[in-house]
Amino acid sequence: MEAMNFCPMLPVPEKLTSGEVHVYRLTGIRFAPWQSGTAHLSPIARARAARFYREEDRARFVTVRTVLRRLLAAYLGIAPDAVTFVYGLQGKPALASAWESESLHFNVSYSRDVAVLVFARERQVGIDVECIREIPEVMELAARFFAPEESAALSALPDGARTQGFFNCWTRKEAFIKALGDGLHYPLDRFVVTLHPDRPAALLSVKGDAGGALRWHLRALDLGPGYAAALVVERGADCILRPWHLALSPDAGGGLRFEALSVGWRV
Repeated sequence: MEAMNFCPMLPVPEKLTSGEVHVYRLTGIRFAPWQSGTAHLSPIARARAARFYREEDRARFVTVRTVLRRLLAAYLGIAPDAVTFVYGLQGKPALASAWESESLHFNVSYSRDVAVLVFARERQVGIDVECIREIPEVMELAARFFAPEESAALSALPDGARTQGFFNCWTRKEAFIKALGDGLHYPLDRFVVTLHPDRPAALLSVKGDAGGALRWHLRALDLGPGYAAALVVERGADCILRPWHLALSPDAGGGLRFEALSVGWRV
């Protein structure tokens, strides 16, 4: 067990090559003391943390951003404080131009007390996780945001499967537009994904782009009961996906303790 405050780098399991995608499941994110952690974040991230109304939401945000910074630092072989970011037009973070030669891409998502982080070289990536919860107006939301083919597929599901189907569709769409870097400015009905709980995740089509579905590889991630998650990787059908689990807990000094880095959770 390795104790750590907000300064040291996290270890990475192995070198990240262009033929691999590293995915981390992070648990224990609600324990982070947000105020002490913000000193090691960028001014933009500190401002975002301060805007959260609930302290537990600030804690989650700070923990995830801190772990992201440490993992990036470990992959780059630099100190966490030396990691610098730039932001796209829709707010997607990327490494600053000083690290452009590394071709290191990443994405992050979290919900409740679980986060997922993905890293790849020479490939754009997008990831999303949502806590599954009942939504009374699920069909109305699908009709408003989903492609007609997806709304029809959701309507065809039994009542007991529609909530899972909705969040399958939502996370797959979010992961795709995050990989594109366009945020919600990219129309959600412009592309079609599968959503059936018992069928494989897939990007079926991208309107106006005949080869779009072949450029991206979509897959569901199994984070356990109560969560839906998806990963999209550019030209990802031939890559090796390596998953790890990072567990965090609070230490006596008000910081975080790195409990475990394990291999083998299902993806």
